[in-house]
Amino acid sequence: MNCKQYIKVFSPASIANVGPGFDTFALALEGLGDTIEVFRVDGDTIEVIVEGEHSQHVPKNWKLNSVGGVIQYFKKKYGFKGGLKVKVVKGVPVGKGLGSSGASAAGIAYALTKIFNLKITDRELVRLAAEGERVVSGSAHPDNVSGSLFGGFVIVTPELNVLKLNPPEMEIVIGIPELKNQRNKTRKARQVIPKKIKLEHAVKNIGYASMVTAAVILNKPDLFGKNLLDYLAEPHRSESIPGYKELKKELMKNGAYGCAIAGAGPSIFTIGKNSGELREIIKRKFEEQNIKCKVMVTKPSLTGVKEIKG
Repeated sequence: MNCKQYIKVFSPASIANVGPGFDTFALALEGLGDTIEVFRVDGDTIEVIVEGEHSQHVPKNWKLNSVGGVIQYFKKKYGFKGGLKVKVVKGVPVGKGLGSSGASAAGIAYALTKIFNLKITDRELVRLAAEGERVVSGSAHPDNVSGSLFGGFVIVTPELNVLKLNPPEMEIVIGIPELKNQRNKTRKARQVIPKKIKLEHAVKNIGYASMVTAAVILNKPDLFGKNLLDYLAEPHRSESIPGYKELKKELMKNGAYGCAIAGAGPSIFTIGKNSGELREIIKRKFEEQNIKCKVMVTKPSLTGVKEIKG
């Protein structure tokens, strides 16, 4: 087997669910992501080093983070000989609903298949990356990792069949509030969702999800935004985001097409006519509650994980 000795990749952040598409939709984000370097080394030692602005929130024991989850599954499923040194520079905020663990998991999954020259299907690649999510959240949910792997607007089924579409041309305003008690946030956010839902709520989500998909195909940001509605997860997760309902109302009054929780939260995202004004509203509404909030304006990334040369 002709294997590489080194690879460096960039893996973008992502927004999962995208309103009504719980565990099904994901949207890759431009300009925000993790950089991962993988070195093959002598011996059989595995070392994972995490650096960067958000590294302090990642477990130091590599077997407890998403990178380690992927490595362990890769060894068991495909096997490899020799050691690895992995360096992760965390560019995605941890525990904020922007697919931080998914970005790392997607990046290492892609890097391992390339450095060991392993030819697998997209479905198998998603399965590999999703095992990193299992370590972090207790569930191998495939939405974030699919978005990071392939970029664009992604639809993924429980059977791990993936369809990538080019999203509408639009700016996305993201508010990232600094809230306390965010430890094991994704796992807790999944636990608050009831196991049984009302039929009328399921029907609503199916309708909205269908409209979001149509908006992507038709390249209509306004239709996309107007259908960012969710009756499954948002009613329960929004309770942990102070002032979310009031913020959403004000955004809608001031040119937003729609607003939703990014993944498991607490970040929120909105799209609309005037990104600058929407940005200021988000910042002001959180500051009124003495909550620090970073607000960024980005757009969908059309590419997923990519190798960085040099």
